[in-house]
Amino acid sequence: MARPKKQISQKRSRHVMLRLTVDEFDALTGEARALGRPIAAHVRDRLFKRSAA
Repeated sequence: MARPKKQISQKRSRHVMLRLTVDEFDALTGEARALGRPIAAHVRDRLFKRSAA
């Protein structure tokens, strides 16, 4: 059985390119790994100051 399609308002269709220093990237990836979360989800939550879901 296929997964239901998301509504247009829920799709993530816009990309943001972000350049980070090695230290910034290491800090973010370390936080994401410690929380057991994907890096993109962690950065998105940090960007919008949401707590980890």
